Amino acid sequence: MSKVVNPITTDSRLTDLNELFGEPPVLPHSENLAAYQEMLRRFIECFEPQDFFETVLMKDVTDGTWESARCGRHKVLLLDRRYRDRREAAVKRRKEWAVKKTELTTRIAAAKAEPATEPEDALDHLVDECDAILLEPATELDHNRVLEATLVYLEKLDKAQMIALAKRDMALRQLEWYREGLGRRLRVVSDTFITDQTNGAAAAPAQTEASTETAVEAPAVQPPCNAIAVYRMFAARGTGSPRATIWQDLQSGARAVE
Repeated sequence: MSKVVNPITTDSRLTDLNELFGEPPVLPHSENLAAYQEMLRRFIECFEPQDFFETVLMKDVTDGTWESARCGRHKVLLLDRRYRDRREAAVKRRKEWAVKKTELTTRIAAAKAEPATEPEDALDHLVDECDAILLEPATELDHNRVLEATLVYLEKLDKAQMIALAKRDMALRQLEWYREGLGRRLRVVSDTFITDQTNGAAAAPAQTEASTETAVEAPAVQPPCNAIAVYRMFAARGTGSPRATIWQDLQSGARAVE
């Protein structure tokens, strides 16, 4: 069977999907809507869907791929976020320790009747130390500590990613089953119907002329046995006839109608 050429353009398919299914699963401000649309466009151009059902499967493939990529990104973001949290906690502890040290120095100076050190002078170096802590690059050991602390959440992200990939793979399998099964049979039926209609339209005048010439010479056809009349005759006799005589009753009824 020749390949079906679908005149529907990719842009029209994208417009139909957006109108029917609403906004795509793209997070606002943190994900790129244009990237999702481009991915959907490339899947449509790659698989060349031939009808609406195949086009919907292209959206399922795109959604599964997009959600899987999101889970992969968030695994990395999780580790980076936890590392930043640890650094910020270290800076907070350093500031608290510096403030307590300054207060202790002030109390000691007051007890000895010495001039107290100004808090600004005691904390001048603290800003540079905190900036150095925040800007310090993470080592593999730091990431290992963070990974140990976030392992449970990472397992949940892995599960979500596998679910997204399973949704994508199921859409691809449905596309294959549809094209090899119901979709192929539907296209065969539609192609056959179109071919028969085309051939029938061309042969209709010749068949009309031949039927006109032979209409007078055709012998009379005997009407077939009316099965409804036979059934009514048999039903009028009631239900008291034994099973052994049902066939004889039907035969006699058929002969009576003839």
